[in-house]
Amino acid sequence: MTSSPEGLRSRFLAAVRARVPTHLEQMRWDRRRIHTHQERLLCLLLSHAKQHSPFHAERLAGIDPETFALNQLSSLPVMTKKEMMEAYDDVVTDRRLTRERVQTHLAATAQDPVMLDDAFFAISTGGSSGLKGTFVYTWDGMVDFASRMIAQGDRAPPGTAVANVLAPSVAHSSGLVSALLVGGPVGLTHIPATLPLQEIVTRLNECRPESLMSYASILNLLAEELRAGRLSIRPTRIRTAAEQLEPEVEARITAAFGAPITDIFASSEGLFGVRRPNEAAFTFWRDLTIVELVDERYGPVAPGMPSSAVLVTNLFNRAQPLIRYVLEDRFARRPDASGHGHLVATVQGRSMKTFRYGDKKVHPLTVLAPVVEAPAVVDYQICQTADGVHANLVVRDTLDQAVLTADLRRALAEVGLPHPRVSIRIVDALERDRATGKIRRLVPLDASADATGARA
Repeated sequence: MTSSPEGLRSRFLAAVRARVPTHLEQMRWDRRRIHTHQERLLCLLLSHAKQHSPFHAERLAGIDPETFALNQLSSLPVMTKKEMMEAYDDVVTDRRLTRERVQTHLAATAQDPVMLDDAFFAISTGGSSGLKGTFVYTWDGMVDFASRMIAQGDRAPPGTAVANVLAPSVAHSSGLVSALLVGGPVGLTHIPATLPLQEIVTRLNECRPESLMSYASILNLLAEELRAGRLSIRPTRIRTAAEQLEPEVEARITAAFGAPITDIFASSEGLFGVRRPNEAAFTFWRDLTIVELVDERYGPVAPGMPSSAVLVTNLFNRAQPLIRYVLEDRFARRPDASGHGHLVATVQGRSMKTFRYGDKKVHPLTVLAPVVEAPAVVDYQICQTADGVHANLVVRDTLDQAVLTADLRRALAEVGLPHPRVSIRIVDALERDRATGKIRRLVPLDASADATGARA
């Protein structure tokens, strides 16, 4: 039976509260215990994927999940986002799920969380590189997802006023988790990051959060508002996520707010990490995800050397098995910690720069959201122009350009850009950077002239 948003939140909060203690315990495990746990869950994952996913059944032919050892993982093929999205209907393990149904569900999702078939949570990600990705989680999988986000952060005591300035739509993982946790033991206020900056400031001044979470680029703007006297909050806890936190930006935010920053890494693919105040590197939790740091040929890299990519094997999501799945983030392994057996590594990438139009400051998520949520869009690049944006898009099927153009104009107008101009070009492929192999997804005006963008 379909739950109301309130009923769904109530059940979800109860499940998360019950599971957080387990996550806190597993975050203290040593390497031997993690290894045993990983191997057991990997065998279960391989067995389930082989039985229920045609995509994985073919790739795992000849593999006996019951006797598979963790040290054999490198013998399995890697899995790219392109491969996953092209074979989506065969990747998932429930035949009710199709790429079309999931993306239609996401396109219809607004502010309140709604499950697909009362069984799955769906999220979409544009990421900083790679094709647009669509992911589904079972109830238990999303409970683990949210529980780890809570457990790894600087947890606020009950009754604390908390504000999250994150994705506006529950089609995105940060927006979904925030929406599901509204009404919990902390007083959580969710503020869409795509609102005009002054509206964000007004709402923060009204709720006066003791704990604040947002993107680094938003926190940087809020630090300016605080110094100018327009923002009057004094949170004692600050968390940031989804974007690279550059040292100079971290210093400005910390100086303005007078509070240390906890940097959260949380990917839609199920990789979680945290860098606490005064730490130089992230801790990535290997009880939920097997992480391999690899070079351009997917071979292992030496400790301290930056990887070309990261291979993720998600151990807690059976609906859409990700086995040696390629993330284009670059990690460099650091010495192990003394208190646990999880991975310690620095991270490069995940940056989104603010679009500036004169005195107007527009977070890229404002224009990213309409593009990512359009079901026909497969790949994209959004370039800032003097009075709007130009989008190079790779599409499948038919894209209603008029609707997307109107959505982009509306989004820019709502944040105060007068008479925004929007242009769209449908292309066969997007050019990748020759040095990194990545695509510049969001190109600010000062760099737009250098962005070739597309191949017709």
